[in-house]
Amino acid sequence: MLNQCENCGQIVAATDGECWHCGQVLTPTKTAAAAPTGPDVGMILRYLGLTAVSLLLLILTTRAIGQAPLLRFSGNAPLPGWHAVTDSQLRFTLNLPDTWQAIDLPHNPTASKTPPIPTLANSFAAMVADNDLLFLGIGEETAVAPPFILITHSQRLNQLTAEQYVAYAQQQLPPTITVSSAEITVDDLGVVKGQLVFNLPETTDTWRCLHQFVSGDGAVYLLTSCAPANQFTIFAEDFATILRSFQPLES
Repeated sequence: MLNQCENCGQIVAATDGECWHCGQVLTPTKTAAAAPTGPDVGMILRYLGLTAVSLLLLILTTRAIGQAPLLRFSGNAPLPGWHAVTDSQLRFTLNLPDTWQAIDLPHNPTASKTPPIPTLANSFAAMVADNDLLFLGIGEETAVAPPFILITHSQRLNQLTAEQYVAYAQQQLPPTITVSSAEITVDDLGVVKGQLVFNLPETTDTWRCLHQFVSGDGAVYLLTSCAPANQFTIFAEDFATILRSFQPLES
């Protein structure tokens, strides 16, 4: 705010004590204190809105995490040329070569008719009544029958330890199935697994299978990877990698 000097008429500031031109003593004019401004209602509403959205997202994320299955990682990430597969019921995950076909048996039951899978499935059914076929992985077509892995599920077998299952399987498998080795293994997570290698006769071929007993989610998984006996050594390393990557999902 500006005033005029009463003596010389020069423009002076309202707060000056004397005129800068003639030296006339002036009486400074007191300026009114600025009235306090009220809160910015719009800004407060925007802040509250953002806070509410953030809290809602946090709640939804927390609930989603709480309901999602928890993977047990063992550090076995897919190798180049491999990919991870999870079944439709979110019970387990495993790695397969990119050239293999993954089949969810509950949604594709006719795939279980592929030889020698019926013979194998019937053998498991003879051991435990609640044997449930879940998954089939089939290698690429070759001049000979392709290798495969069959995963079955049983709650009744959960009452057995890996050692007990190995002994039980050797007693209950049909006499046409010849067990060539039986052992107990421990993976990187300290999970004890029962393992068998056996020969499975078919009409025209004999298949060799690497079979594992794995506990998880209150039940047991039977993992059986097979190839024609004269081709088994070719796929043995792939079979070991597939079985090592298998991990039950825990909810």
